Amino acid sequence: MFHEFINKYTITASIRTTTAIHIGSAKQEFVPSVVDNAVIKDVNGMPFIPGSSLKGVLRSYLEKLLKAMGKEVCMIPDLCSRQFDDKSKREKIWNEIKKDNTVDDSNKQKEVSKYMYERICPICRIFGSNINSAKLMVRDAKVKEEEFVGKYEIRAGVTIDRDKNIAAKGNLYEVEVVPADTIFEFKAAAENMSDEELQYLFILLRSMEEGNINIGGMTSRGLGEFKLENIEIEYIDKDNILDALLKKAPLKMTMDEFEERLIGKEN
Repeated sequence: MFHEFINKYTITASIRTTTAIHIGSAKQEFVPSVVDNAVIKDVNGMPFIPGSSLKGVLRSYLEKLLKAMGKEVCMIPDLCSRQFDDKSKREKIWNEIKKDNTVDDSNKQKEVSKYMYERICPICRIFGSNINSAKLMVRDAKVKEEEFVGKYEIRAGVTIDRDKNIAAKGNLYEVEVVPADTIFEFKAAAENMSDEELQYLFILLRSMEEGNINIGGMTSRGLGEFKLENIEIEYIDKDNILDALLKKAPLKMTMDEFEERLIGKEN
């Protein structure tokens, strides 16, 4: 389970913003003539979407979706893995395993890891927790420089006095946003996913393709909408690994072919 190759899916696509988006910079220093809340940029001054931000919204979206489907999921990161978070708890697990199995201490780490893995929720299996690494990796989405116009939009905002329900005096601010129709390069990889987890991956990709997931700040004000376009999936599994390696070319499929493949696995 832990040292065996099962499959690998690499997804490439384009993220096209359908509204302006704002993913703020972590910089807090005051710079005269600069907007209050600038967009995060790389060393070349180009906007990008951090992989951690993308992974975070995907995790949150799938949590809510699986919860609505009646699945037991971890709504707080690492919550379901905290039951195994110290040595004494894992020692108790090992003592329980030894009661029911003919195992010796040489298999202790493997058996305890297997026990814990089987008891964490699907969200933690896919996105990782403090006791297991993630199956889904998402890279930073870099802007397509040749298509980026290099012009940001500035949105004005005001803090509301909630007691008086009016604009608070002197609390105007400005937010820098990346405009609509900006294109970013999306890349993610999924390793050793079960058939059920691949279905969840498909749901996430389809939801982004249909524009059902938002990202960044001020989404309640209409920012952060995007669509995933030109999705291409490369895959290697135990059935085709030899062919893929000998031909030195991974097998590819579209989203529709991915869906058909998943339906075939169900039947």
